[in-house]
Amino acid sequence: MPKRNGKPQSIHGGMLIPSTADDIALARAVKEKFRELCGTFQRIRGVPLKVPASLYKDIMRWKALLNRHKKRDFRHSEAEKESMKTVAEWTVALNAALRNNPKPSIEWKD
Repeated sequence: MPKRNGKPQSIHGGMLIPSTADDIALARAVKEKFRELCGTFQRIRGVPLKVPASLYKDIMRWKALLNRHKKRDFRHSEAEKESMKTVAEWTVALNAALRNNPKPSIEWKD
């Protein structure tokens, strides 16, 4: 197994696979919910939303996926899909916390 930065990496880790209609819809929905969350956070707390450092890599992968979809290239890697799910879960949890609601659980069909 090849190593990068001393850590084992999968040979097919960066391989792009075609996105299904569900994947494309999920990416768009997460983008809209994230934008709504930014506005809600600004309105309620009075300061812009700052993403935790633990999510930086996930946000960057998710934005790469969104940029590729914007160019009509509907493919993604497994890492990008997992990052999108992580951003979705964080968005839902923070949105519920801002509104004093219990955190809903997300069930992924994969």
